[in-house]
Amino acid sequence: MTRVTAAPDCIIFQMTQVMSRAPLRVRARFFAGLADTARLALLDTLRDGERTAGEAAAAADLSPSNASKHLACLRDCGLVESRQDWRHVHYRLADSVSQVLDANDLFIDRVADRIAACQRPEMRRV
Repeated sequence: MTRVTAAPDCIIFQMTQVMSRAPLRVRARFFAGLADTARLALLDTLRDGERTAGEAAAAADLSPSNASKHLACLRDCGLVESRQDWRHVHYRLADSVSQVLDANDLFIDRVADRIAACQRPEMRRV
């Protein structure tokens, strides 16, 4: 698995430039989608490459039905792509999603202590 290590500020800047073109409501929904621990676990699992729905569920420690619901959500929102192979559905990250997740990880690493210490009621849900 390749992680972005060079020029994190550049990647974050590029991400914000693209995101700033989308309407505020769409950007808020994007981050709300990432705020769900099950969906984030599935995205992390798919960073290692394509997996069947069952493999992704097991790797993310989710029930197959719960994982299927979240994978469908991620697919409908364009964050993952799927292909049918007879009885199995295979999922993979959509183009550039890995880079967005890597950029977010780099930023979060810088502010993780502040995020963990935040006591605001709206931040306690996760």
